[in-house]
Amino acid sequence: MYYLCFFILITSFLTGHASPVASSEVFPWIAPKSLTVLGSPFIDVILETPKEFIEKCDVKVGEIQNINSSDIKKIFLMYRETFPENPITVTRKEPLSLTEDQLANLGCISLLNKPPYLHYGKQAEYGPALQAWDHLRLILRCPNQEDTFCYFLEETPKSLAELSLSSDVGYTLIDSDLLIYGCYIESFLKKARGPNHKILFDLNNPHIVQHYRDRVWSLLPYIDVLFLSEESTKSLTGMSNASLGRRLLSHMIPTVFVQNTAEEKAQIYFIQHGKETVYSATQELQQIVLAFLFGYIHDNVIDYCFHAGDLLLEYA
Repeated sequence: MYYLCFFILITSFLTGHASPVASSEVFPWIAPKSLTVLGSPFIDVILETPKEFIEKCDVKVGEIQNINSSDIKKIFLMYRETFPENPITVTRKEPLSLTEDQLANLGCISLLNKPPYLHYGKQAEYGPALQAWDHLRLILRCPNQEDTFCYFLEETPKSLAELSLSSDVGYTLIDSDLLIYGCYIESFLKKARGPNHKILFDLNNPHIVQHYRDRVWSLLPYIDVLFLSEESTKSLTGMSNASLGRRLLSHMIPTVFVQNTAEEKAQIYFIQHGKETVYSATQELQQIVLAFLFGYIHDNVIDYCFHAGDLLLEYA
């Protein structure tokens, strides 16, 4: 019966035929799980631009930098004037690049640290979202260069400072973008630490890893599940051989989940308690990540979750 419930729930969120509901609403005899999702508090404004424009803005190409909110506005308006025909993407990154609906469909009681001003259209070029200059992060993207990140940071946002933890058994999924906020993650992890609270950390962005490498190492003792890309694995361990890097990290983290999209067929390296299993990603990586998350949070056998998710997607 339990696996039947799992099969029905995972079918609903993988095929997208169900609205976001907690598992307790569908199966009232199953105690609901608590998932706290700490995503990026920024509104990301992605600007496609040549390298010369970035240099003209007096910011360092390919780096993460904190600048004044007035400079954020100045760069944005200068871009609109210089490239009036270029489209502008406005979005907000959730952990693991999932959507709010996908996270909600995990069948948990979710708490997201999304500030109230984040109601916007993903392709909006003007409007309320772009008037909140203190909360914008410009991502200047040009060919053959690392992305250039420009943001304004004065203090920890109210949406983070007031976030409370569930007092019972729970899970917290954290986006690495929060490393930008001083020692906020360290403070949060000390409060959350306990045998009944599991911490899942999205460290897929090699740019963030490289910039905050020393701090990331200090956080590893608090982490239960670490999500990495092949490149972020190399950046974190300093090893050009990603296989050796995965093995090193698996000695410190109970569960390591590495995505390799560089190959013709994407692969997932899953290491739990030192044992590595390789899965070929025949379906979208996002869906496989969702299947894993659902299984981990709901105490299912992980191998079953991967194969069930793959089977359901194949016949959806």
